[in-house]
Amino acid sequence: MVFYLATLLAGAISPLFPVVSIEGWVVFVGVFGERPPLLVSLSAATGQLLCFVLLYHFGSRVVLRLPFVVRKLDRFEPARYAVRARYFVCSASLVGLPPMNLMSVVAPGLGVKAPLFTFIAFTGRTFRLSVLVVFASAVRDYFPVEAVPEFLRALL
Repeated sequence: MVFYLATLLAGAISPLFPVVSIEGWVVFVGVFGERPPLLVSLSAATGQLLCFVLLYHFGSRVVLRLPFVVRKLDRFEPARYAVRARYFVCSASLVGLPPMNLMSVVAPGLGVKAPLFTFIAFTGRTFRLSVLVVFASAVRDYFPVEAVPEFLRALL
C-alpha cells in the first residue's frame, strides 16, 4: 500500500518538477519490480491527474500574473483552436505533445469542460503509463536485478 501511495505522490509531483520522472519510475518498476502493471500505472496516472486538475482549475490565475504570458495571450485566438481542443488534450495525455501542463492551463479557455478534461487526461495517462510498464516488464529478462543497488531494490 505504501508503494502505491508513494507512486501516487511521485505522479502528483512530476508534472510540476520535471526532475521527478514518473515515466522513468514506472519503467524502473516494470523492469525490476514484481508489482501488477495495471496498479502501478493507475496509481501513477491518478497522481498526475491530481496535478493536472489543479492546473486546470487554478493554473490560469497563476499564469496570468506573468507579464510575458499575458503579452502572448493577447495575440492568441481561442476560437481558432476551440474546435480541436479535445484532440489537443488527447494528444497531450497520450504522447505529451503539446505538453500536458500547458493543455491543463489553456483547456478551460478553449471550452473543454472539466469532466471531459478529467476523463481524457486520466484515460490517456493510464494508457501511456500502462504501455511503458508492460513493455518494461516484457524486457525484464535482459536486465539483472543484482545490478540494482540494495536501497533501490527495497523500494520495489
